[in-house]
Amino acid sequence: MAKKILVVLLILLLAGCYNYNELNDLAIAVGLGIDKDENGYVVSLEIVNDNKDSTIYSVNGDTLDEAFSNLYSICPKKIFLSHLEVIIYGNNIDNIKDTLDFWARKKDIREDVLVFLSDKKAKDILKATTNSKTIKAFNIKDVATSTYTNLSATKLLTLNELLDTYLNPNKEIVIPIITLINKNLKIKNMAILKDTKVINYLDNTDSVNYNILTNNTKELIINTKNLSTNLNNVSTNIKVKDDLNVYINIKAKGTLIDVKKNLNLNNKEVIAELNNEIEKDIKDNINNTLNKITNSNSDIIGILDNYYKNKYKYYLNIKDDWYNNYFNKLNYHISVNVNLYDKGKSLKVIK
Repeated sequence: MAKKILVVLLILLLAGCYNYNELNDLAIAVGLGIDKDENGYVVSLEIVNDNKDSTIYSVNGDTLDEAFSNLYSICPKKIFLSHLEVIIYGNNIDNIKDTLDFWARKKDIREDVLVFLSDKKAKDILKATTNSKTIKAFNIKDVATSTYTNLSATKLLTLNELLDTYLNPNKEIVIPIITLINKNLKIKNMAILKDTKVINYLDNTDSVNYNILTNNTKELIINTKNLSTNLNNVSTNIKVKDDLNVYINIKAKGTLIDVKKNLNLNNKEVIAELNNEIEKDIKDNINNTLNKITNSNSDIIGILDNYYKNKYKYYLNIKDDWYNNYFNKLNYHISVNVNLYDKGKSLKVIK
């Protein structure tokens, strides 16, 4: 990644862009942490050095704008934010609302920067060194991408998506949480927000179910009583009715990973029973997550937005009193269809 950054900057320079700044005069920022203390905001910025390691600068400011101005005063080079990879909110940021207008107006930050909350200080997360990569922001992005791609146990929330969700009156925000466990970076779970404040959390299972419900699933491993399976091609369709009935239809294909008892995998009835077992497991878990979301009184799935897009006349009747009289009265009807199309190299179970 560091090589890519240098290549892009060289192209800019050769093309006569960026006001002819010399490459050595640029401080390439890749990670940003935001904390609060008794003196206001604490902004920590990770800058890539010429020798491919990094330096973290930290400053205070009453506002984010003031903190950034103070960064410019202590960093010896012109700060280049266009390659920023991650933004982390520390555990003492109780409301992210005050920062969102700043991001919306700051033109030199990419829209695909990943955003996280942490149960630690953001500065400490940026300082963590957990593998051979010396640039901390790249470590954080790698951990989040791996967790999402291989386990579907988090989401990759971009700054653009965060701002779009905040500006949509029909949806609430979910943000992944990054932490340190035994000095290792780990995506812990996801935070449910209501009016930009954290009100509850999705654990690992809930996070997977949230991704299923919002069509954000990559690879998904399901463990049941009799088998483990890797699900792919997971798709979810949600339809809303005027009587507060919500119909959730989930389809998936699966590959058998492990069968826990001796079964005849060549028998269609056995495969049908295994499909039913997976379907029941998914349905039960989805129901549990929907109950948590309902009890949190935060429409992170975007049901009201679904009414806005598909039942607009009814939406006009319910939008102003959504949380008081409608959201907790939704009736969810869940159907799950799983097709175990790949049983592995052998139809015999080795036990």
